[in-house]
Amino acid sequence: MSVPRRAGWLYITSVAVEMLTLHGRLRNAVSWIAVRPSGAFLSTVLDLARWDAVLYSDRVLTSAMRERMWTPVTLADGTTYPYGFGWSLDSWHGHRRVDHNGGTPGFLCDFERFVDDNLAVIVLMNTSAGDPQEIALAVADLYERTVSQSHGDDSGGTAGFGARGSK
Repeated sequence: MSVPRRAGWLYITSVAVEMLTLHGRLRNAVSWIAVRPSGAFLSTVLDLARWDAVLYSDRVLTSAMRERMWTPVTLADGTTYPYGFGWSLDSWHGHRRVDHNGGTPGFLCDFERFVDDNLAVIVLMNTSAGDPQEIALAVADLYERTVSQSHGDDSGGTAGFGARGSK
């Protein structure tokens, strides 16, 4: 299947990185079409931004459905686990956070939603090397520091998302 203007992908492993230094090129990643619908979607940041916007409305899912989707699952023994329908659930420096990340050979992604703050950070990478969640959370920290400074908060943003890398 050919998708117009589709981004290519690179499969970077220690072997591929060594190939890059030895041969000056990388190889294409294997396409994992067989893992759909659980993964291997072809999407763009704009598509995901549109999906994020829809998730703040009742156009596709009702408010009750979204809350259920973002409620920790109850296990057979009665305990809960911080995972909803496809979303990890926790907080980041006191901000309610729902996120989903993943990857296939040649791609990595992270979709961070701070639902009470109307903030989403989406990172898509055409590589298997890197940490898109680290990038996304650094962007969220930068955003929070900027918002805090614009409101006269002199804490440098630490009252919000806090310093990068600390949970």
